[in-house]
Amino acid sequence: MIWNGRDARLYQQEKSFIDSAVIPLLPIDFGNEMRRSASQGEYIQLFSSCLEKQFRGRIMLFPAIVYLSQEITDEKSSLLNRWSDLLHEEGFMHLFFITSDANWKSRESQLKGTLIWLPATPMEDMDDSFKYDFIENQVKQYVHKILEKWEKQ
Repeated sequence: MIWNGRDARLYQQEKSFIDSAVIPLLPIDFGNEMRRSASQGEYIQLFSSCLEKQFRGRIMLFPAIVYLSQEITDEKSSLLNRWSDLLHEEGFMHLFFITSDANWKSRESQLKGTLIWLPATPMEDMDDSFKYDFIENQVKQYVHKILEKWEKQ
């Protein structure tokens, strides 16, 4: 399920089956790291979309949380935890934050959700068909992390 009107209606009908939320975390940088942050964003958004397709009917892909790359603070961790609390109250048993921003790794223990950190692969020079094949292969490598979390419930 994707955060849109059609899937929201379907979610309301099938709520008991959709127990996992995915929230991409995307850093933005307008300085020297602009190209890197844009590439990370493209990669994470494509990965998250492919992951949603893989587990359609079990997860809800929410819009990304976008932040300035230098703004990973306790306040940002608290914001993610408020999201986690709210989504848990709504019935989501599992929350996955997906990012290529390595700065989140040092805050992983503070989060009330599972952080999936992926090293970003620059994709701007890839042919579209190869890009999607590449992303699908990447998703297959991380599926086990999600399955492990589901098995622990």
